[in-house]
Amino acid sequence: LNLVKGGGGALLREKMVEVCADKFIVIVDESKLCEGLGPGFPLPVEITPFCHEHTLRTVAALPSCAGSDAILRMGSSSSNVNDGDEIAVTDNGNYIVDLHFKEPISDAPTMATELKNTVGVVDHGLFCDMTTAVIIAGSDGISVKEAEAKAPLSQDELKKMVGYKSVDDYVESGMVVGLGTGSTAYYAVERLGQKLKSGELKDIVAIPTSVRTKEQAESLDIPLVTLDTHSKLDVAIDGADEVDPDLNLVKGGGGALLREKMVEVCADKFIVIVDESKLCDGLGPGFPLPVEITPFCHEHTLKLIANLPTCAGCDAVLRMGSSSSNVNDGDEIAVTDNGNYIVDLHFTEAIKDAPGMADELKNTVGVVDHGLFCDMTTAVIIAGSDGISVKEA
Repeated sequence: LNLVKGGGGALLREKMVEVCADKFIVIVDESKLCEGLGPGFPLPVEITPFCHEHTLRTVAALPSCAGSDAILRMGSSSSNVNDGDEIAVTDNGNYIVDLHFKEPISDAPTMATELKNTVGVVDHGLFCDMTTAVIIAGSDGISVKEAEAKAPLSQDELKKMVGYKSVDDYVESGMVVGLGTGSTAYYAVERLGQKLKSGELKDIVAIPTSVRTKEQAESLDIPLVTLDTHSKLDVAIDGADEVDPDLNLVKGGGGALLREKMVEVCADKFIVIVDESKLCDGLGPGFPLPVEITPFCHEHTLKLIANLPTCAGCDAVLRMGSSSSNVNDGDEIAVTDNGNYIVDLHFTEAIKDAPGMADELKNTVGVVDHGLFCDMTTAVIIAGSDGISVKEA
């Protein structure tokens, strides 16, 4: 039930009104039904008058619009049949480019996104995922077709969305890229490998933040370096276990907090990728705070941490079993990639002063580092039930 609308030139105002409706009912005769959008009716794209010929060429060159014939609408804006010598002007003072396709549009939602993200494009006539029902008049009478309810995206699908977007939006050829660790960062690494293989990205080197990320990157033929040779990164991408309103983070549930912080603090941009379940009003209660400590006299260090003024009331638990999970799953003390131990701090109330706690933990002898990442985030890409949003620092 995706639509092409705007033959009459009112696509922008139609979309602005109809996207706000709880129910959007489409009324057509059966001649408007098709197997695929495009060949049966030109797709209108409303553009700004400024440098309109440039925008027309930009639209025609979009990958999703390949093969289309882009024609500037002339005469009346209410008809896509050119009926005059003057450029057609919409009620909004804009121009319209009509895209004529010979083949059906293979991915209407992707084309919609690509068009909308093009500078100079105001909006377009693809109305995707908006329709509640279509009432159809045909030779046999009237029928109604309702949109099928979509199953909510799984957590893995949400993670893939933000992982891919982080690379698409923030990684360019020639960059030094920090690769995070965890189930969300996995998809950013996967996407980087895809774009290098296709040739869309070139001359990239990357710094992994854990052994398992290194192994994944190597399997995808991503060139790897270390901080020893590249101490300045263009961008680092990683997930987080919690994100507060100030974009302070708790990280390290997967045990790689030290290497993550060493890499990500060196990046010009640190992009965090999460699903909306990781957002919180205050760090602490939703996810234990990991603290990496030296094995030497580890019980002594654990007690020191638990008695810090900023950690008052927490339950300090030594991580057991696998270092990549804060759920104890073995009888042996968990050991990080760096040969250290992890203490997980469980809070029942929100941490009042995350930067203050970060300083106090870091200044404790025996502590290597901790999972509070304060004042480091450039932007957080968030996948939610309503799509993807970006929150910038």
